Amino acid sequence: VCPYYLSRSLKQEADVIFMPYNYLLDPKSRKALSIDLNGAVVIFDEAHNVEKTCEESTSFDLTPYDVASAINAVDRLLVEQSKEISHRDSVNVDFHGETSASGFKLGLSTIAKIKQILLDLEAAIDAYDPSDQGITKPGIFIYEVFEKANLTFSSKTAVYEALEHIIGYLAQQPGIFLNTSGLQKLSDIIQ
Repeated sequence: VCPYYLSRSLKQEADVIFMPYNYLLDPKSRKALSIDLNGAVVIFDEAHNVEKTCEESTSFDLTPYDVASAINAVDRLLVEQSKEISHRDSVNVDFHGETSASGFKLGLSTIAKIKQILLDLEAAIDAYDPSDQGITKPGIFIYEVFEKANLTFSSKTAVYEALEHIIGYLAQQPGIFLNTSGLQKLSDIIQ
């Protein structure tokens, strides 16, 4: 019997469950473990660490390197897809769909829009002069930065879906490793 799956099934009927509190405080972990806290009494051991854990679960770091690596990944994809379209046009292949021969389903204009959002985000971040310790701002600040990159509440779903599609496609490509951590980080932030 696998202890993990046994514990998971037994927790449905348990009166007392012992677990690290970060599982309770992290929304992704709670969802993954199907933890329902409604009506529950929660006792924290090592409660002096709870504040830091809460801060970490609701904050993030977005570095210029993250954005630069995301731009690099999207740029490489844009070049690759452009070459594929040029090659397809040169051999007179009749192509009427949005899916390329490589199986990628986003058009060049969508990839270019994502790249422009990333470039605008990079410019917005570069406009601030952080100290060696970085910048700490109120939560509303990130919405102002994202708005400068045309990443708004109305566009976030489309951008998120495009990023996820790009990440998935790049992760399946054989050959040279391409760092998609910046794309993944931005995708997680948007989500």
